[in-house]
Amino acid sequence: MMIRWAREALDLFTVIDRYGKIERWHRSLKSEWIRPQTPLSLDDAQRLVHGYVEHYNKVRLHGAIAYITPKDMLVGRQAQIHAERDRKLEEIRLQRQFRRRQAARGGLQFVSCQPSGK
Repeated sequence: MMIRWAREALDLFTVIDRYGKIERWHRSLKSEWIRPQTPLSLDDAQRLVHGYVEHYNKVRLHGAIAYITPKDMLVGRQAQIHAERDRKLEEIRLQRQFRRRQAARGGLQFVSCQPSGK
């Protein structure tokens, strides 16, 4: 009896989870693509949806999969992408350290963007 209840609860959760994901996708489609572009005909709407699917799978970064595209995840590029991001972050961190050292030695002059007192 308990096992049957657990299976039913798991099945219900799976269905709810699945519907939640598709509802989230539809919300993204409408807010990011359909409403800003306002289709004027059925053909125009179909073209927009097709364009969004392409964008969603090949361009849009997804937080649930470590901010890479589904296409990159599918072809197994996540390690390469993360390594490149790490390299860029380290490069920027080193540049920031260098600039701070230069500024501390008086080697760089920072110009204020604030208007002069009147």
